[in-house]
Amino acid sequence: MKAIPTKFRFAEINLNSFNKPETGPWLIHQNINHELDLIEPYDELKAKYKDNTKRNISKANKKGVTVNTKVKPEDIINLFRENRGRDFTHLKEHDYRRLQRLVYQCVGQNKAICYGAFTINNTLCAGAILFFSHRKAVFLFSGADEVARSNGAMAFLIDRFIQDSAGNHLTLDFEGSNDLNLARFYAGFGAKALSYPSLVINRFPWPLKYLPSLKRKVQKLL
Repeated sequence: MKAIPTKFRFAEINLNSFNKPETGPWLIHQNINHELDLIEPYDELKAKYKDNTKRNISKANKKGVTVNTKVKPEDIINLFRENRGRDFTHLKEHDYRRLQRLVYQCVGQNKAICYGAFTINNTLCAGAILFFSHRKAVFLFSGADEVARSNGAMAFLIDRFIQDSAGNHLTLDFEGSNDLNLARFYAGFGAKALSYPSLVINRFPWPLKYLPSLKRKVQKLL
């Protein structure tokens, strides 16, 4: 960190849970993540699910929800855009197109996989894109509609991925859990909470020093 040239006025860097940065001319924030080791057999993994997670999976099963990997990345991206994505007004068309190209490139190299959950009428109601790197499956992007929130589709989808991957030297990285509701949802699968540091270097002079934090606050209000 100290070797970063001073010509770089601003930097935000997320480190991993094994990094223990020293105090210095930067701010340190601790973030929460959840990870689930998939090396155990599926039955042993499922036995550690919380009761609410089991209920959601059972609900999805009773409502005829099905899961498969024959879903296009753009369908999952559009599902996000039409629902929770409406609150993310800073994300533009070119951002979603870049993500779509990235996913297709990674899928072609077996570095990513798409999972989709469908209603009994074969309508996509939840989807997730997972990327593979360094023996981790990173739950990087997902989308769900109102139907999925009532039929347990996302829990059913994640359970299916765990079924497909159980017994392998692989860790399911839920990729961020600062939101308490998300943290509770991920912990429901028996995932362990980990903290990782985020460092902010701000070498702007006053009053420019406060622009980055002001920008984030404005984005949350939009």
